Amino acid sequence: MSVSDTIVPSLAPLDTFVGLGVQSPVSSAVQAISQGVLAGFRVLPWASPCGANCSYTFSFVGPAYRCVELGPFLSTSINITEIANELFGVFPPGLNSSLLYWAATDNGNATRPAGLLILYDSLNHTVKCDLYNATYTTAVSYLNNEQTVQNDIDLHNTIVDGIQYQTTLSAAVNGLTNNTLPTDLSEFLMNKTFWGQTNLVYLNVYAGGQLNGLIWVNGRVQAEKTGATQWPGLGQWTPGLFGDFSLITFADLATNVQDLLTNFTVVLSAHI
Repeated sequence: MSVSDTIVPSLAPLDTFVGLGVQSPVSSAVQAISQGVLAGFRVLPWASPCGANCSYTFSFVGPAYRCVELGPFLSTSINITEIANELFGVFPPGLNSSLLYWAATDNGNATRPAGLLILYDSLNHTVKCDLYNATYTTAVSYLNNEQTVQNDIDLHNTIVDGIQYQTTLSAAVNGLTNNTLPTDLSEFLMNKTFWGQTNLVYLNVYAGGQLNGLIWVNGRVQAEKTGATQWPGLGQWTPGLFGDFSLITFADLATNVQDLLTNFTVVLSAHI
């Protein structure tokens, strides 16, 4: 075995301004990566920086979910109407058995973490994913150019009040545009705490937002308004009776949603 120095891809520090939510080229690139990971249901491989047979390990800070299955929605204490202002997505047409699937990115408030909320299987399952600031230690190996990726993720603190970070950034951008920024620009751009939280909130919107929307039954028609139908992690589709509509047997969404954000974050580190 030989050891040598090489340059490997790694996610840039997120505690600074990187253009998320503001600069179109950056946001479009991140959005494209999230869509690719969703459709592939895996880490999208990248070219080896060290040869056909080699390995390396790198570490970075990024977003991660902790997802919990809470059981039937009507048995939880979640009041969607009360938190509607912090949810990003299509509001459900009705909270009853006709609702097969509904998901919304949750920006959180002063006490509730940002993340993702999913109701599925006719309200029989509720998944709540909280967004964390996490340290990734990622081991990448290549055998005949076939890539293997393993992650060790250390969760730190939850990210709360995401909607406030987005509001502050929006106001700052408007202030710059109108030359009315109420604070010192250099001080604002050097605020590592603000950017560290804000960038994680936006990454949650890009990745988790791919699952936003709903699937519901309307008479003998199944209506779909979500990109999650293109996600292999959602479950198994089978034809319905007489071809009226497809039926879905849902997968373990708590596990698969966690993996989705993990895969997105690791691929992001190598592609942007």
